[in-house]
Amino acid sequence: EKGLTTLYTSTVVRGKVTEIIDFDEKRRALRLLCDRFVPSLTKEETGCVETGPKSTGVWCIEIESVTGKQNRRMC
Repeated sequence: EKGLTTLYTSTVVRGKVTEIIDFDEKRRALRLLCDRFVPSLTKEETGCVETGPKSTGVWCIEIESVTGKQNRRMC
């Protein structure tokens, strides 16, 4: 849809955020994200995970609460 719209879906997560600075921990987190969201990627395609932690910020959220809402017209 072009322009302004009142159609929405949103989620708010609250909790404690901690930066992960350990290289191996960052690599593990990036690997888990790849496996979760793009499980069809081959080992060669995810090779960037081996060097990526040097230049990638990784943060851990200890979730305390999650809320969400959606415009009823989208249901």
